[in-house]
Amino acid sequence: MNRRTSRRTVLWACAVLALAACADGYPTEDGALRLKFGMSKEATLKAMNTIGHHGYLEHRWRYAVDADCLLRVRSRALEGGEAALFANTPGLHARVVLADGDRSYMVFAHAPHAPSVDGKLVLGGASEFDAGQMKWLVDYLGGVCRGEGAPR
Repeated sequence: MNRRTSRRTVLWACAVLALAACADGYPTEDGALRLKFGMSKEATLKAMNTIGHHGYLEHRWRYAVDADCLLRVRSRALEGGEAALFANTPGLHARVVLADGDRSYMVFAHAPHAPSVDGKLVLGGASEFDAGQMKWLVDYLGGVCRGEGAPR
């Protein structure tokens, strides 16, 4: 093997290692959902259910919304198995919280002037990526239900 061939081999090996290292720490589901402004309520709900059914989650999460924008969240992780909140509640937005002693994330509904909605769990045991997407979806759904059409 000559010097030129050995240099190419070393450069090729470095490139392969660099590409492999780039994947470390990033979720494999990146790009799985195409979230965009202008999505319908149905498309938003479908995206929420896609996240809620990811195989790594300890519990499945199911989402449904009616014509009055009552969002129903179902999971065995919830007390009573279900939570309901009006997505059109003024000031409603989602918060992402790191679970104590865990590397998973939870998403809570936050509505400062609506105690019946504030602090309701929307997703638990999720990756940071999925929790961020769920936050966007909850915020977006709230905007659609209030006629604003866009998250904050």
